[in-house]
Parts: sequence; C-alpha cells; structure tokens
Amino acid sequence: MTDDLDFLIRYRFPRPISRAYESTCFALDQEEVVQRGTWSANVAVRFLAMLYQGCVLDSQGRGPVNPPSHHDFKRPCVNDPFPRELGARIPTPLLILSGIYEGQKGPDTREALMESLREVDFLARYRLVTCEPRGLRVLLGPRIEYVIPFEHPPGFVETMPQGTIMLMDPSNGRFLVLNPLAFWYRHPRDSFGHLYVLRRVEGSTGHYIEDGIAGSPSIIREIQGIPRCGVLALPPDVLDRMYSPSLRFKDGQVIDGRYRINGLIWRGGASDIFAARRLDTEGRIVLKTYESDEGRFDANYWHFINEERLSASVNHVSVVKPIKVVIEGCGIVYEQRYIPRGSLQDLLDANGVLIPGIAQDIAARLLDILHDCHTSSVVHNDVKPDNILFDDDRSLRLIDFGIAQEIGPGSDRLRHGSPPGSRGYMAPEIIRGGFPSFRSDIFSAGVVLAQMLSARLPVSPEELRTIRGIPVEFMDFLEKCLAADPNERFDSALEAAAFLRNVGVRPARCITLDIEGTLVNNSYEIHPRPGLHDFITFCLDNFERVFIYTTVEEPVAAKVFSHLAGQGALPEPFLTRYEYVSWDPRAQGPFKDLRRCLIPLELNCIVDDSPLVIPEDQTHRWVQVREYNEIRTPDRGLYLAMEEIRMKFAMP
Repeated sequence: MTDDLDFLIRYRFPRPISRAYESTCFALDQEEVVQRGTWSANVAVRFLAMLYQGCVLDSQGRGPVNPPSHHDFKRPCVNDPFPRELGARIPTPLLILSGIYEGQKGPDTREALMESLREVDFLARYRLVTCEPRGLRVLLGPRIEYVIPFEHPPGFVETMPQGTIMLMDPSNGRFLVLNPLAFWYRHPRDSFGHLYVLRRVEGSTGHYIEDGIAGSPSIIREIQGIPRCGVLALPPDVLDRMYSPSLRFKDGQVIDGRYRINGLIWRGGASDIFAARRLDTEGRIVLKTYESDEGRFDANYWHFINEERLSASVNHVSVVKPIKVVIEGCGIVYEQRYIPRGSLQDLLDANGVLIPGIAQDIAARLLDILHDCHTSSVVHNDVKPDNILFDDDRSLRLIDFGIAQEIGPGSDRLRHGSPPGSRGYMAPEIIRGGFPSFRSDIFSAGVVLAQMLSARLPVSPEELRTIRGIPVEFMDFLEKCLAADPNERFDSALEAAAFLRNVGVRPARCITLDIEGTLVNNSYEIHPRPGLHDFITFCLDNFERVFIYTTVEEPVAAKVFSHLAGQGALPEPFLTRYEYVSWDPRAQGPFKDLRRCLIPLELNCIVDDSPLVIPEDQTHRWVQVREYNEIRTPDRGLYLAMEEIRMKFAMP
C-alpha cells in the first residue's frame, strides 16, 4: 500500500469518506473549508460507527438497528471486530474535528482532516463490494466501479442477494455485510451506483441518505436483514482483482525500476489513468495507457499521438504535455505531470456556481492559455471544465489536446473519425460541420464562463439574456463570445482576456427565506410573525435577490404573500421581487441545499426554523429562528435574525 496519504484518502478510502474529503479540498474560502472539514470528519465517524455496529449485531445475532454514531462504540462486541483496528475505537483527533469532543483543532482544517484520517488509513486496504447476478461489483474510491465475473457457489444468491453491500478484505475474503445499516442501488442506465447510509429510524422504517454528498436525496425503506461477518471462499484471481483491477498496472507495483504505481484513478473513453511516482525524483506523475491488454494498438492511438505532438508545440507553462515512454514488458504509455487539485468540473460539482470575481479570473487565465495555443497555430477544440485543472497553488492547467487541430494550409478539415468537440460547448459553425478555429475556442470559453456563473450552458446571446444568475456586467463580453457569426466574436483570445479583465462587477448579495414556522405560523391560518413587515423591508433594502425555499407549493406561497400584502403585513414590492426555489422533498431529498438557488454559497444564507432541512455542510449559512406557532406569545425571532444576518454579511 502506498504511503501517499492524499492518494489513499481520495482514491482508496470508502466512497462516503473520499467524496466528503474531496468536497473539503474544493472549498473556496476559509469558512467553507472549516464547515466542510467538520462535515467530512462526521462522515468518517459515521462510517466507522456503521462498521462497529455491524460487528456488534453480528456477535449478538440480534439487537436494534440504530443510525450509526460514535455512541455505537459504547456497546460491547463479543468477537474481535472486523476490521480488527476498530477495537482501538475512533481516533480522538477525528472526534475533535467533528465537534463531538472539545479540543484544539489547529489553524489548517484541511491538514487537520488529512492527519486525523491518517489514523484510520487501514480502511484503504479494504473494498466496498456489492453482489450482482454475474459477479461482484467493486467500488474503488469515488468514481470507479467494475464487475469481477465469477460463478456463484451453491446457496450464494440466497445468502447474498443482489444489492448486498459488504466491506471485504481482498487478502483473505473476509467480509462484513452492511445491510440494513446501508444499502446499494444502481439504475441499469447509470454509470455509478449510490451507497445510502441509515440516518433515521421510525419504527420498522429507515430513512437513508447518500452520505458524503451534501444535500443528498433521501430514500425511505423497510429495515430488513442484519449485518453479519464471514469468509467467502473466492478464487485467488478474484481476490487479486478485488484489490486492484485487472489492467496494465496494479496498486503498489514498481515497474522498470522507474515508477512506483499508486493505482488507477480514472477510466475514460480513451485511456486508463494511473497515479504514480518517479523513483529517481519522487515526483508525482500520472501514466496514461491507450493499448489493449494484449498490446494491440487501437483507435485511441491517434488521439494520443495528436495530443503529444500538438501540446508540445505550445509554449505555455499551463499546457500539460504528455511524453511517450516505452516501458519494458509494459509497452508504450504516456507520462504526464500529476495535477493534484482536480478539475473545474469537480469545483463546480462541489460548489454549484462561483463568485463572479473567481469565475472572471479563471476565464481570463484560460483565455491567456488559449492565446498561446492559437499563436502556435493550435486550436484546442475541446474547451470544457473537465479539461481545466488546478495545481496546488490554484494555477490553471489545460489538458487533452487529443482532438485539437492545426491552423494552416491544408488543415481545413477534421481528421477522419475525430469527434468535433463536446456537446454543449461547441460553436454553432462546428455543429454545422465547419472547421475549428480560434474563434470557436473563444465561443467555448464563453460557455465555460456562463456555466461558472449560472450552471447553464447557453448556446446563443438570445438564450444568455434569459439567465437571471449572470451579472449584467458580463453580458457584453458573453454576447460577443457567443455570437452566431464567428466574425462577430473577439479577434483573438488575448483581446477577449483584456476585455474580460476590465469588467467590474459587484457580487449580488442574497437571502433565502422559509415560510411556515418562520414568516407565518402556517399556510392556511397565515398569522404573520411579529416584525414581518420590518424584516421583509430589511431584506428588500439590503439584498439584490430574495429567494423563497419552502415545502409550500408555489401557488400556495403566492396566495400567502398576496394575503399578507393585502393586510399590510409585508411591503407590496416583495410580491414582484421574490424568487421561488423549485424543490420536491420526495424526489430531491429533505435538505434545502442552497446550491439550488444557483448563487455562490458565500453570498447567500437561509432563514429557517427547522434544523432538519439544513445540509451538514451548510449549517454556517443558516440563520435559525424559533418555530413560530404560538401566535399570542411575544416573539422577537425576526429582529434577532436581522442582527445575525448583519453579522454574517458584515453589514453596518
């Protein structure tokens, strides 16, 4: 097992922990880092508690099933727990970081989280495995799944029905069934499945969420089964593939005296990507493969040849350039610098939309890189968030020149079999069959900026104008980028970058409000909370956008506000200013994830009376008011909320 702790946590820890850890790595300001670090520590505590409770229930052969928590470790386990390291209980640093124990957390939350998880690094030796009719599906880190086919022995399907989720030791086949503390579901058309962890029990019914994913939808189902430990007599080749996929390289392998393989981190349409270290310099790299297991060249060969040749012709430090390497016994691979902080798409997945200043800076730096590509007669042709990476110092890196094109005489048509680009980011002339140009790259860069600001992929200036979340200051720039006629776009990426840097924008501060129990007692009696008119006036005066986020359906909400305005309990302008957030708790889960407002988290907060609807990673964006239902009781909830809102936004 590698000693690279960041690799282990991100790519080999069980999925709930690895996903929460990545979310912490993508936090954009210190307040977000602290909150997500606390949440990630709690995800890890719950996972460890789930394992321990499973061992306790197995040793007792019965007992009540409870939502996993640190209290599980107070229960005696008759047998040695599995894994045995659980006998040491939850490490104190993890309990401190989660807020369960009091103690000094340290100034660097990310570093504290990594070091607290170091004490449970034994988890990286085990695999989460689900049972399927054709074999065992292995969940490797946050985004790799693969099936190991094998013939089920007699009675296996009866004891391990489809969907059974287990923690397994690939060294000996020992397992712990996690149902019903967790359950696994994957739709046949989905690439990845979902691991749901028990969070609440009501009689014989369990409420489950996909732990490690903020604002996860919940699923309600009957609690059935009981965890149990055992050993599966699996063939050695199945155990080997459970630990490391049957691909070119295996976890921990040293090859050609040059590289130490950490392990597979991505399976793409064109290649498998492995994290590794050079033994001569200890530098972190990735190795990309494109050959089949038998060593035959396939169609992806030309993709890599193109990427190596065209990226090498661009003289810019931010262009990631793969280098062809011949490894004895392993054939040809490409060595490439390891970019540790993930992609822009990862950043958007973790944060929703970005603060305008951050989006503006990223887009301007992207255009700088594209300008150097264009002056080197190279059109990238696949500009999208997946191909924009961040280094440790937050500097930008542009990857994947596999479908890039040269600009010059005789290069006026696409290579046979080469895709024209990525759906949603292609300029209209490319969709019509035209040849890529530097202006089509500028179009794609404009789409990326719009996506960072609004989570939308506009295809024209007309569609752009319908998107409320894009600050008006960016409209001139984006309309020019997205012009249907390429000649109406910027003359160069350098000109576009200069124009963008001169855009001045003031972030729009926002507030989000609940209705029942917060502004009124309920939606049918509609008694306004004391101070409602003053509070709504305060919101209208101090916030550019006011959202309503409630279980009350939109027509009913409109009726409530119309009634209150008619009584004079709230100002008339509110009726045309508020924006209703579409949310179906049954389909989207019970949490009011502020990302659905499509406003940067740092610029928004929610006023609500219920702690049950606030996602764990967003409690710092919550202004709590006491539930309003005693209409004859003196109440200062909204006045206290105004004071807390002023402090959150540093308002005078």
